[in-house]
Amino acid sequence: MAIVALVLASIPACLLNVVGIVLGVVALNEIKRQPALQGRGLAKAAIIVGSVWLAFMLVGVGAAIAIPNYIKFQARSKQAEASRSLRALNVQLEQAGGEVQSFSQLSWSPGDKRRYSYFLADDALPATLGGPYSLPDEDALPEGWRAVAVGNVDNDDTLDVWVVESDGTLSHPVDDLTE
Repeated sequence: MAIVALVLASIPACLLNVVGIVLGVVALNEIKRQPALQGRGLAKAAIIVGSVWLAFMLVGVGAAIAIPNYIKFQARSKQAEASRSLRALNVQLEQAGGEVQSFSQLSWSPGDKRRYSYFLADDALPATLGGPYSLPDEDALPEGWRAVAVGNVDNDDTLDVWVVESDGTLSHPVDDLTE
């Protein structure tokens, strides 16, 4: 029984190692009740080897759940840059009034380390982390847009697009995480 337990404990597929652990415990108990039986070391080895494989499987399952969620969390934090920056830009555009044609007229910048390229009329602030990104086609943008942020939060072919519309509302016409 101890040999079978060790063999099964060594197989990590289909939870056979759990069966090996159980058989190892049963074999160890049987050996304790009947001291003439041999195989105590094999039974202990089955329990140890099976437990190690079980721990690896549990860590793997945990990683399979946690890593995609972590990547999604990172992407959402990158999207927060565009949302926050465009809201701040909109406040400055409202305060400036009239037709502002460039970022330098506002003395506005979203910071030195930016994952998005920002567009205002014919002016652009390129991304410093990634890119270069260009302004999407006019068909992809809402009519009468004020400012646009374009970036790539998950390193695929789809770009993330945020827009401050003429009435000051913030929209997200292209979500890089869902497309």
